[in-house]
Amino acid sequence: MARRLLVGFLLGVLIGAVLCAGLFGVRALLDGTRPAEALGFSLVVAVVGGFLGGIVGAAVGLGKLGSFGGALAGLLVSLVVAGLYVIGFSRAGQYGHFLSESRIIIVGLTTPLILTGVSVAALRRFLAARL
Repeated sequence: MARRLLVGFLLGVLIGAVLCAGLFGVRALLDGTRPAEALGFSLVVAVVGGFLGGIVGAAVGLGKLGSFGGALAGLLVSLVVAGLYVIGFSRAGQYGHFLSESRIIIVGLTTPLILTGVSVAALRRFLAARL
């Protein structure tokens, strides 16, 4: 059980960091951001993506989830983070407006975390067959 948790967590950290930073960096460069700024902010996003990817990977590893379960775990983590972000930074009565304004955060996290869940499930299954 501890091995499944550790393998899932480590795979999630690596995959989540790479996917979140890569997606953010590409979007920032296509938006016209200077390359040095895009790289700096991508590193910050990589730390956040790695942390959240670790949570997704741990859930996939502990629950022995398949690809669909990994995708659902990634979606659930991104929705929880978006909800906590909206509740934490907006005032009562402005949740809908703040959620609408924060959709770039939701889009930037949801796709990489879903892909992280699917990738961790596939790699975990591959490694289990080899070891």
